[in-house]
Amino acid sequence: MEIKIDPKSRDFQPRYSRLFVLFLPSTNNTQMKKNIVFLLILIPIIWISCDGMGHQTIDFRKVEDLMPQHPDSALTLLEQIENKENLSRKDKARYYLLLTEAQNKNHIPHINDSLITIATDYYEKTDDVERKAKAWFYKGRINQDLNHPLKAQEYYLKALGEEERIKNHALLGRINNNIGMLYTRQMVYETALTFQKKAVENFRVLGDSTGQVFALRDLGRNYVMLHLQDSALACYKSALKLMQDKKVISIYSELGSLLIHKEDYPQAYAYLNLALAESTSKRINYPLYLILGNYFLQTGKFDSALVYL
Repeated sequence: MEIKIDPKSRDFQPRYSRLFVLFLPSTNNTQMKKNIVFLLILIPIIWISCDGMGHQTIDFRKVEDLMPQHPDSALTLLEQIENKENLSRKDKARYYLLLTEAQNKNHIPHINDSLITIATDYYEKTDDVERKAKAWFYKGRINQDLNHPLKAQEYYLKALGEEERIKNHALLGRINNNIGMLYTRQMVYETALTFQKKAVENFRVLGDSTGQVFALRDLGRNYVMLHLQDSALACYKSALKLMQDKKVISIYSELGSLLIHKEDYPQAYAYLNLALAESTSKRINYPLYLILGNYFLQTGKFDSALVYL
Protein backbone atom coordinates (compact mmCIF):
# COMPACT_ATOMS: atom_id res chain seq x y z
CA MET A 1 0.00 0.00 0.00
CA GLU A 2 1.37 3.37 -1.00
CA ILE A 3 1.34 6.10 1.63
CA LYS A 4 1.34 9.72 0.51
CA ILE A 5 2.81 12.19 2.95
CA ASP A 6 2.50 15.93 2.79
CA PRO A 7 6.02 17.07 3.83
CA LYS A 8 4.60 20.43 4.98
CA SER A 9 2.14 18.85 7.36
CA ARG A 10 3.22 18.57 11.00
CA ASP A 11 0.00 16.88 12.02
CA PHE A 12 0.52 13.70 10.04
CA GLN A 13 1.35 10.84 12.42
CA PRO A 14 1.54 7.49 10.58
CA ARG A 15 0.69 4.34 12.43
CA TYR A 16 3.81 2.85 10.91
CA SER A 17 7.23 3.04 12.49
CA ARG A 18 9.08 6.33 12.09
CA LEU A 19 12.43 6.23 10.29
CA PHE A 20 15.07 8.76 11.20
CA VAL A 21 17.15 10.12 8.32
CA LEU A 22 20.63 11.43 8.93
CA PHE A 23 21.86 14.21 6.64
CA LEU A 24 25.62 14.03 6.20
CA PRO A 25 27.87 16.89 5.18
CA SER A 26 29.99 16.54 2.10
CA THR A 27 33.41 15.15 2.92
CA ASN A 28 36.27 13.16 1.47
CA ASN A 29 35.91 9.64 0.06
CA THR A 30 37.30 7.85 3.12
CA GLN A 31 34.97 9.67 5.46
CA MET A 32 32.08 9.13 3.06
CA LYS A 33 32.66 5.37 3.19
CA LYS A 34 32.57 5.52 6.97
CA ASN A 35 29.36 7.54 6.82
CA ILE A 36 27.75 5.04 4.43
CA VAL A 37 28.63 2.21 6.81
CA PHE A 38 27.13 4.20 9.67
CA LEU A 39 23.97 4.79 7.63
CA LEU A 40 23.62 1.07 6.96
CA ILE A 41 23.83 0.53 10.70
CA LEU A 42 21.53 3.44 11.45
CA ILE A 43 18.63 2.65 9.12
CA PRO A 44 17.23 -0.27 11.18
CA ILE A 45 18.45 1.07 14.51
CA ILE A 46 15.48 2.97 15.96
CA TRP A 47 11.87 2.44 15.05
CA ILE A 48 9.18 4.21 17.02
CA SER A 49 5.61 2.97 17.05
CA CYS A 50 2.69 3.15 19.44
CA ASP A 51 1.23 0.59 21.78
CA GLY A 52 -2.47 0.19 22.48
CA MET A 53 -2.36 2.86 25.21
CA GLY A 54 -1.04 5.56 22.88
CA HIS A 55 2.52 5.35 24.30
CA GLN A 56 5.52 5.37 22.00
CA THR A 57 7.48 2.14 22.03
CA ILE A 58 11.16 2.07 21.10
CA ASP A 59 13.50 -0.76 20.18
CA PHE A 60 16.18 0.06 22.77
CA ARG A 61 18.16 -3.10 22.03
CA LYS A 62 19.83 -1.50 19.03
CA VAL A 63 20.98 1.42 21.17
CA GLU A 64 22.34 -0.99 23.77
CA ASP A 65 24.25 -2.84 21.05
CA LEU A 66 25.93 0.41 19.98
CA MET A 67 26.72 1.63 23.50
CA PRO A 68 29.95 -0.31 24.30
CA GLN A 69 31.92 0.62 21.18
CA HIS A 70 30.02 3.60 19.75
CA PRO A 71 28.54 5.62 22.64
CA ASP A 72 28.61 8.77 20.52
CA SER A 73 26.33 7.14 17.95
CA ALA A 74 24.10 5.79 20.72
CA LEU A 75 23.78 9.29 22.15
CA THR A 76 22.92 10.75 18.74
CA LEU A 77 20.12 8.24 18.31
CA LEU A 78 18.72 8.82 21.78
CA GLU A 79 18.69 12.57 21.24
CA GLN A 80 16.58 12.10 18.09
CA ILE A 81 13.66 10.73 20.11
CA GLU A 82 10.87 13.28 20.44
CA ASN A 83 7.90 13.51 22.81
CA LYS A 84 9.56 11.57 25.58
CA GLU A 85 6.63 12.40 27.82
CA ASN A 86 4.56 9.97 25.70
CA LEU A 87 6.77 7.04 26.66
CA SER A 88 5.42 4.47 29.08
CA ARG A 89 6.91 4.54 32.59
CA LYS A 90 8.99 1.46 31.77
CA ASP A 91 10.36 2.90 28.52
CA LYS A 92 10.97 6.28 30.12
CA ALA A 93 13.11 4.64 32.81
CA ARG A 94 15.05 2.70 30.19
CA TYR A 95 15.47 5.79 28.03
CA TYR A 96 16.90 7.93 30.83
CA LEU A 97 19.17 5.11 31.98
CA LEU A 98 20.60 4.77 28.46
CA LEU A 99 20.81 8.54 28.01
CA THR A 100 22.75 8.91 31.28
CA GLU A 101 25.08 6.07 30.30
CA ALA A 102 25.71 7.58 26.86
CA GLN A 103 26.36 11.03 28.32
CA ASN A 104 28.75 9.56 30.87
CA LYS A 105 30.66 7.62 28.22
CA ASN A 106 30.90 10.80 26.13
CA HIS A 107 32.19 12.78 29.15
CA ILE A 108 29.22 15.12 29.20
CA PRO A 109 28.87 16.67 32.68
CA HIS A 110 25.61 16.52 34.61
CA ILE A 111 24.21 19.35 36.71
CA ASN A 112 21.96 17.10 38.83
CA ASP A 113 20.70 13.53 39.14
CA SER A 114 17.02 14.20 38.41
CA LEU A 115 16.84 12.21 35.16
CA ILE A 116 18.61 9.09 36.42
CA THR A 117 16.34 9.23 39.48
CA ILE A 118 13.45 8.41 37.13
CA ALA A 119 15.29 5.17 36.35
CA THR A 120 16.24 4.30 39.94
CA ASP A 121 12.68 4.96 41.16
CA TYR A 122 11.30 2.60 38.52
CA TYR A 123 13.87 -0.23 38.65
CA GLU A 124 14.02 -0.31 42.45
CA LYS A 125 10.50 -1.77 42.38
CA THR A 126 11.31 -4.40 39.74
CA ASP A 127 13.24 -7.66 39.60
CA ASP A 128 15.47 -6.38 36.77
CA VAL A 129 18.62 -6.66 38.88
CA GLU A 130 21.13 -5.59 36.22
CA ARG A 131 19.33 -2.43 35.12
CA LYS A 132 18.58 -1.66 38.76
CA ALA A 133 22.29 -1.95 39.59
CA LYS A 134 23.28 0.11 36.54
CA ALA A 135 20.82 2.86 37.42
CA TRP A 136 22.16 3.12 40.99
CA PHE A 137 25.72 3.02 39.64
CA TYR A 138 25.15 5.99 37.33
CA LYS A 139 23.37 7.90 40.08
CA GLY A 140 26.53 7.30 42.12
CA ARG A 141 28.76 8.43 39.23
CA ILE A 142 26.82 11.67 38.82
CA ASN A 143 26.99 12.44 42.55
CA GLN A 144 30.70 11.61 42.59
CA ASP A 145 31.23 14.07 39.72
CA LEU A 146 29.16 16.66 41.61
CA ASN A 147 31.47 16.23 44.61
CA HIS A 148 28.91 14.49 46.81
CA PRO A 149 31.06 11.52 47.88
CA LEU A 150 28.83 10.26 50.69
CA LYS A 151 25.77 10.21 48.43
CA ALA A 152 27.83 8.49 45.73
CA GLN A 153 28.98 5.89 48.23
CA GLU A 154 25.37 5.24 49.30
CA TYR A 155 24.24 4.74 45.70
CA TYR A 156 27.19 2.49 44.81
CA LEU A 157 26.34 0.27 47.77
CA LYS A 158 22.72 0.13 46.58
CA ALA A 159 24.05 -0.95 43.18
CA LEU A 160 25.71 -3.92 44.91
CA GLY A 161 22.55 -4.79 46.84
CA GLU A 162 21.96 -7.94 44.77
CA GLU A 163 25.55 -8.48 43.66
CA GLU A 164 25.34 -12.28 43.71
CA ARG A 165 22.57 -12.21 41.07
CA ILE A 166 24.38 -9.88 38.67
CA LYS A 167 26.20 -11.60 35.80
CA ASN A 168 27.52 -8.42 34.17
CA HIS A 169 31.14 -8.46 35.36
CA ALA A 170 31.97 -5.25 33.47
CA LEU A 171 29.33 -3.41 35.52
CA LEU A 172 30.40 -5.08 38.77
CA GLY A 173 34.02 -4.20 38.07
CA ARG A 174 33.19 -0.53 37.56
CA ILE A 175 31.02 -0.39 40.69
CA ASN A 176 33.64 -2.06 42.88
CA ASN A 177 36.46 0.04 41.43
CA ASN A 178 34.57 3.32 41.92
CA ILE A 179 33.50 2.62 45.48
CA GLY A 180 37.03 1.42 46.26
CA MET A 181 38.41 4.75 45.07
CA LEU A 182 35.90 6.60 47.23
CA TYR A 183 37.07 4.72 50.31
CA THR A 184 40.68 5.43 49.35
CA ARG A 185 39.96 9.16 49.23
CA GLN A 186 38.37 8.89 52.65
CA MET A 187 41.53 7.12 53.84
CA VAL A 188 39.61 3.96 54.75
CA TYR A 189 42.26 1.85 53.07
CA GLU A 190 41.40 -1.59 54.48
CA THR A 191 37.82 -1.32 53.19
CA ALA A 192 39.06 0.02 49.86
CA LEU A 193 41.23 -3.10 49.50
CA THR A 194 38.17 -5.34 49.65
CA PHE A 195 36.41 -3.57 46.79
CA GLN A 196 39.52 -3.22 44.62
CA LYS A 197 40.26 -6.93 44.97
CA LYS A 198 36.74 -7.68 43.79
CA ALA A 199 37.19 -5.26 40.88
CA VAL A 200 40.38 -7.02 39.80
CA GLU A 201 38.55 -10.35 39.89
CA ASN A 202 35.55 -8.98 37.97
CA PHE A 203 37.78 -7.71 35.17
CA ARG A 204 39.80 -10.95 35.19
CA VAL A 205 36.66 -13.06 34.71
CA LEU A 206 35.63 -10.72 31.91
CA GLY A 207 39.04 -10.96 30.25
CA ASP A 208 39.38 -7.17 30.35
CA SER A 209 43.11 -6.53 30.66
CA THR A 210 42.72 -2.73 30.68
CA GLY A 211 40.22 -2.91 33.52
CA GLN A 212 42.59 -5.15 35.45
CA VAL A 213 45.48 -2.72 34.93
CA PHE A 214 43.63 0.20 36.49
CA ALA A 215 42.12 -1.88 39.29
CA LEU A 216 45.55 -3.33 40.12
CA ARG A 217 47.02 0.16 40.18
CA ASP A 218 44.29 1.35 42.55
CA LEU A 219 44.80 -1.74 44.70
CA GLY A 220 48.53 -1.03 44.79
CA ARG A 221 47.92 2.53 45.93
CA ASN A 222 46.05 1.25 48.98
CA TYR A 223 48.85 -1.16 49.82
CA VAL A 224 51.31 1.74 49.62
CA MET A 225 49.22 3.77 52.06
CA LEU A 226 49.12 0.78 54.42
CA HIS A 227 52.94 0.48 54.13
CA LEU A 228 52.64 -2.97 52.54
CA GLN A 229 55.25 -2.28 49.91
CA ASP A 230 55.79 -5.86 48.74
CA SER A 231 52.08 -6.32 48.10
CA ALA A 232 51.99 -2.99 46.27
CA LEU A 233 54.98 -4.00 44.16
CA ALA A 234 53.24 -7.24 43.17
CA CYS A 235 50.18 -5.28 42.04
CA TYR A 236 52.16 -2.86 39.88
CA LYS A 237 54.22 -5.65 38.30
CA SER A 238 51.06 -7.63 37.52
CA ALA A 239 49.64 -4.48 35.90
CA LEU A 240 52.81 -4.12 33.82
CA LYS A 241 52.38 -7.62 32.42
CA LEU A 242 48.81 -6.86 31.38
CA MET A 243 49.54 -3.55 29.65
CA GLN A 244 49.35 -3.89 25.90
CA ASP A 245 49.46 -1.14 23.28
CA LYS A 246 47.97 1.50 25.60
CA LYS A 247 50.62 2.35 28.17
CA VAL A 248 49.47 3.75 31.50
CA ILE A 249 51.94 6.41 32.60
CA SER A 250 50.85 6.29 36.24
CA ILE A 251 51.87 2.61 36.44
CA TYR A 252 55.45 3.51 35.46
CA SER A 253 55.68 6.61 37.64
CA GLU A 254 54.11 5.08 40.76
CA LEU A 255 56.20 1.95 40.40
CA GLY A 256 59.26 4.18 40.11
CA SER A 257 58.24 6.03 43.27
CA LEU A 258 57.76 2.75 45.12
CA LEU A 259 61.20 1.50 44.04
CA ILE A 260 62.78 4.76 45.28
CA HIS A 261 61.38 3.98 48.74
CA LYS A 262 62.82 0.48 48.46
CA GLU A 263 66.14 2.08 47.43
CA ASP A 264 66.22 0.19 44.14
CA TYR A 265 67.40 3.30 42.30
CA PRO A 266 68.46 1.81 38.93
CA GLN A 267 65.07 0.13 38.43
CA ALA A 268 63.26 3.22 39.68
CA TYR A 269 65.05 5.43 37.17
CA ALA A 270 64.31 2.99 34.34
CA TYR A 271 60.57 3.13 35.01
CA LEU A 272 60.58 6.90 35.42
CA ASN A 273 62.27 7.23 32.03
CA LEU A 274 59.57 5.01 30.52
CA ALA A 275 56.97 7.33 32.03
CA LEU A 276 58.72 10.36 30.53
CA ALA A 277 58.90 8.70 27.13
CA GLU A 278 55.15 7.98 27.14
CA SER A 279 54.12 11.37 28.53
CA THR A 280 52.91 13.98 26.07
CA SER A 281 51.10 16.41 28.39
CA LYS A 282 52.62 18.88 30.82
CA ARG A 283 49.60 18.35 33.05
CA ILE A 284 50.49 14.68 33.35
CA ASN A 285 54.17 15.50 33.80
CA TYR A 286 53.84 17.55 36.98
CA PRO A 287 53.47 14.63 39.42
CA LEU A 288 56.08 12.76 37.44
CA TYR A 289 58.51 15.68 37.84
CA LEU A 290 58.02 15.56 41.60
CA ILE A 291 58.92 11.87 41.65
CA LEU A 292 61.96 12.50 39.45
CA GLY A 293 63.01 15.37 41.71
CA ASN A 294 62.76 13.05 44.70
CA TYR A 295 64.81 10.42 42.87
CA PHE A 296 67.64 12.89 42.26
CA LEU A 297 67.47 14.08 45.88
CA GLN A 298 67.73 10.53 47.18
CA THR A 299 70.68 9.79 44.88
CA GLY A 300 72.53 12.97 45.83
CA LYS A 301 72.19 14.69 42.43
CA PHE A 302 70.98 18.01 43.78
CA ASP A 303 71.50 20.08 40.63
CA SER A 304 69.29 17.69 38.67
CA ALA A 305 66.75 17.69 41.48
CA LEU A 306 66.41 21.48 41.19
CA VAL A 307 65.41 21.10 37.54
CA TYR A 308 62.34 19.04 38.46
CA LEU A 309 61.35 20.47 41.85
